[in-house]
Amino acid sequence: RLRRWAASVKAAVATGLAAAAVKAKLLADKEEREIQKLVVQVIEKQMTKLEMKLRNFEDLDSVLERERDEIARARREMIVSKAASKVATMTSAPAAAAPVAPAPAAAPAAATTQPA
Repeated sequence: RLRRWAASVKAAVATGLAAAAVKAKLLADKEEREIQKLVVQVIEKQMTKLEMKLRNFEDLDSVLERERDEIARARREMIVSKAASKVATMTSAPAAAAPVAPAPAAAPAAATTQPA
């Protein structure tokens, strides 16, 4: 009788341990699925952040390209303006210099007539 009782206790303990092992395995599997789900969410969030950063860099690149174009346009305008200013100076300079040129030529002739 005692042996039967011991055998039934052993069987009950084995059944209880098997049930606990099955339940532990189910809980471990559930936790593993939850961890995988959270990892996927973290990766998706990181991808979203990277996409936002990439969009910001693209926007910044567009702004810099517009500024580069604006600087190039302003530079071309400045070169044209300087060239026009030089042309204007060159065309007005000979008219202003013409009366000055005969005066030095007349001065040496006057200097030559005084000593004689």
